[in-house]
Amino acid sequence: MWKSPKMLVYFFFTTVLYSTLLYPVWQFSFFAENADFLRIAIGIPVAFSFLFGPAAAWGAAFGNLIFDAATGISWITPFGFLGNFLIGYIPYKLWSKITTEKPDLRSLKKIGLFIGVCALACVLCGIVIGWGLLYLFSFPFVITSFAIFASDFLWAVLLGSVILVVSYGFFNKRKLLYSDLLNMLPDANWNRKRSSAIIISIVTGVLCFIIPVLVTVDAWFLLPFVMLSLISAVLAMK
Repeated sequence: MWKSPKMLVYFFFTTVLYSTLLYPVWQFSFFAENADFLRIAIGIPVAFSFLFGPAAAWGAAFGNLIFDAATGISWITPFGFLGNFLIGYIPYKLWSKITTEKPDLRSLKKIGLFIGVCALACVLCGIVIGWGLLYLFSFPFVITSFAIFASDFLWAVLLGSVILVVSYGFFNKRKLLYSDLLNMLPDANWNRKRSSAIIISIVTGVLCFIIPVLVTVDAWFLLPFVMLSLISAVLAMK
């Protein structure tokens, strides 16, 4: 994508728009500006994921980095970079591995798949940043991670879907989607390996929330579950 002028425009546009929309609500948070319940900007990388592909993922990551630079960079910044990258990366990538249909959300099946890929992206974002906050600052993992997941998922579905429905036709008709610019065709191949990887990612992600509720654990105990959930998601998108 770095060799495509239009993709670079998409990257800069996503970066600037996302960082700009994050700033007005950064003080409305549960845990020291790390879990904004008014983080409406999350709808941008989710919708743009299906329009701009990798440019949206990098735009979300660097947009959050710029936001951190404006509000105060800390050791949690790399976790925020990765978490926001996943928000923009997983939706389009996993969608293209599951189906060849256009993500125009014109059927219940497409809406359900949209909600599913957004949920997985938000869960992974939540547990990655939540683990970082637990390890670095001893923040309560379950409450923090769930707050990040819930707020991200809320705006991803409510606002992200609206932006996608309104804008998809415009970019699709003019052949301006990332898939057109990069000559990328959907590589949907639903097999047992991909199914297993998705199931493992979901189960281990859920266990990250359940285990700390049942027993007292530290960050190092949870790390294998977080890593397995993340690695399984990556394998599902191969």
